[in-house]
Amino acid sequence: MKPKWPPHRDRDAPTRRAALGLIGGALSLATGSSSAAPGSGLAAAAARAGLVFGVAADSEVLADPAYRALILNNCRLLAPSNSLKFAALQPEQGVFHFEQGDALVGFAERNGLLARGHALFWNDYPPAWLQNKSSAELATVFDAYLDRVVPHFAGRLHSWDVVNEPFWLGRDRPGTFRPGPWLRAFGEDYVERAFRRTAALDAQAKLVLNEAWTECASPVGLAVRASLLALVDRLQDRGVKIDAIGLQGHIMPSEPWDEESFAEFLHALSARKLDIYLTELDVVDDALQGGVAERDGAAADLTRRLLKLALDIPAVKMVVAWSLSDKYSWLRNPWFTSRKHLSHVARPCPFDENMQPKPMAEAIAGAFRGARG
Repeated sequence: MKPKWPPHRDRDAPTRRAALGLIGGALSLATGSSSAAPGSGLAAAAARAGLVFGVAADSEVLADPAYRALILNNCRLLAPSNSLKFAALQPEQGVFHFEQGDALVGFAERNGLLARGHALFWNDYPPAWLQNKSSAELATVFDAYLDRVVPHFAGRLHSWDVVNEPFWLGRDRPGTFRPGPWLRAFGEDYVERAFRRTAALDAQAKLVLNEAWTECASPVGLAVRASLLALVDRLQDRGVKIDAIGLQGHIMPSEPWDEESFAEFLHALSARKLDIYLTELDVVDDALQGGVAERDGAAADLTRRLLKLALDIPAVKMVVAWSLSDKYSWLRNPWFTSRKHLSHVARPCPFDENMQPKPMAEAIAGAFRGARG
């Protein structure tokens, strides 16, 4: 059995005191201080390594000035986490709501940030009005949705997650295609249809296939890796434009982890001439033990190990945190916490609820500083 994500400290990792000292200097922009030196945020550290660092966030960016400052001081890219999904853009048939998505993309544009589209098609959480549609009706909806949404944002997005999580992550049949309306309408070919039509409607945006759990060496993770590679091969053999693979990067200490096999998987994607984006980086820390300092230190070590491995692969071009602050993490959402029996409040992000840097922030900065030197 593969070892689980090890919570021990790397030999070369700084102590917590040293890490916090580095944060105080190299990450002086983190708190939005007007006296911070230019270029001292995470985005600048990433850029020096030829990488883009960004965040997935939503309406909280517009509502919370402190969080907004944190993002502007540390990020080069913004990915709306919910406002560009199908149910948000078309909650009723034929009724489109672009207001929130436009506000977030506009915020990125006004502040010199890149914007990512997440996500055109996902078989989970479809709006209720899709439930009783026939396959023919779903096909019409599918094409009409692309024809309306992609041109609306054309020229404004760095990239689109064209299909999100195509594979089933349940332990009963891992690696098979995720059930839902689009699989019901087209079978597995919905992925190809989405990529071809999106490419025809926006020649500029990079087209991304985004998937979860590939970091894990569990049966689920290994099955998803194999299925993802097979799907990529099929799309490329058919001449479908696909520019990058998004690997979410939700680090799960409770799951098995194997550096060698994950590196082989990244090299396999790179050999297919695809860029790789880490699109949803955080630490699902419910399995970590100890007090706040111990859990934060373990989360930083896990982040450092994943990034050190991934950033050795030249095809890795982007790292996106799935929330920059614990305050807005999905792991603190009541929907999630009500389904878990947690002994502590989740701390999965680089910055705490007061927008102050944690050891994980220094782990990210250190990984960028040590990459491709």
